[in-house]
Amino acid sequence: MDYDLDELRRLQELSAQQLATARRRVSEIEADGAELSFEATSHRGEVTVRVSSTGVVTDISLASGFGDPGKPTWMLADDIDNVSRAIVEAVSRARAKAAEEMRGRFAQAFPEAYELLDDLRGPAAERGAV
Repeated sequence: MDYDLDELRRLQELSAQQLATARRRVSEIEADGAELSFEATSHRGEVTVRVSSTGVVTDISLASGFGDPGKPTWMLADDIDNVSRAIVEAVSRARAKAAEEMRGRFAQAFPEAYELLDDLRGPAAERGAV
């Protein structure tokens, strides 16, 4: 392909405009999502966690009596282990909700990119490999 200098400049300008538009759309989505929070509870209901749209933990609540430092059992290794596992589980669930919501928002704003990603994943995604 032979391009003259003016054509290359025009293509560079067009690329810069497209990049600026994409950055603006990303910023708008992130700003809209900044007000969102996502909550999840561990499977036994011992811990409830709230995270931001970016997955930052903003609140952790323990069920009444669960992990109560006023109880002597809290000092037992099993109780600490149970509390830790429940927190990790609830955080993972809340972050999954946040990721799903934000992925949907980005997919709406950039449908071509997400269609391409789905195409690239192809059959491997259907088998659970990706």
